[in-house]
Amino acid sequence: MSIDLRDLLGRFEGRVEAGITTAPPERDDVAEGVEMIDDDSAPVTCKPLDVHAWVDGIQNSVCLGWDLSLPTCLHWVAAGGCDGARLLYVKEHMEIVGAESSRTAIERKLAGIDVEASYLPGSEPYVVMRNVAQRLTEKRDEMEQALLTEILAETDEYVVCDGSIANRVNSSRVLGVIKTTATRYLQDESVLWKLPKGHRSARFTVAAGRGGRYERHSCYVRLQPAERRGWDFGLVRLEAFDADLLEPLAARVLEVAQDGSRRDDRWDRHVTPVRNCEELLRSRRPGLF
Repeated sequence: MSIDLRDLLGRFEGRVEAGITTAPPERDDVAEGVEMIDDDSAPVTCKPLDVHAWVDGIQNSVCLGWDLSLPTCLHWVAAGGCDGARLLYVKEHMEIVGAESSRTAIERKLAGIDVEASYLPGSEPYVVMRNVAQRLTEKRDEMEQALLTEILAETDEYVVCDGSIANRVNSSRVLGVIKTTATRYLQDESVLWKLPKGHRSARFTVAAGRGGRYERHSCYVRLQPAERRGWDFGLVRLEAFDADLLEPLAARVLEVAQDGSRRDDRWDRHVTPVRNCEELLRSRRPGLF
């Protein structure tokens, strides 16, 4: 059977996107310890929050070699605080990471080189590989936490983190923007499917222990029109330790949302200051990475 694909395309959106080849995870389980603050969604109309810095981090790793199937890697992590255009704060760390059982061989190769090294437990390759990956993530978190503490000590203004604040510094001046929607927090998620651009969902409280040490308040915000897109297109979730700051934060992220003109696969939910922070940090990355 012959089909005129141009005619077919014209009867729909006139364009195509990547198809659905992997089934999305089940969303049957609602997170425990969630209490609603509001009953309904609402348009965001308040004055945007004044943000001193947007904090994000990046991480990179290259494998330098193998010793009896055990890897030796070079890690580089960095955390930055950006005002939207410039890095105001930055922390970087580079280290060699390998197995404790490879210490002698690694130290011999590092003779005369001034580089920090960490040696991890494990004798089985997959255990060591898991520990190496975990070390990279933990070091990035450590850099971001140290940077956040430094910023809060220097200013009494607000700081917005890329990601959850559940395990950050417990300060009302710390807020978060989360791009993923993996966890289901609302009993009725149909309100998100039809949430218009510029609106926030009802606010809710997430109890301590649900993915983090601290209780925090949250809501969803639609940054981009999604009537002809997937349900989570342009949808971000905000977190704050002070529920009254959620709407001003929503107004700010709407103001700094990307417009799709830059090459960024996550442009629909990746706000401009955070993207800029990542790019500025990458510009400092050693060429080996």
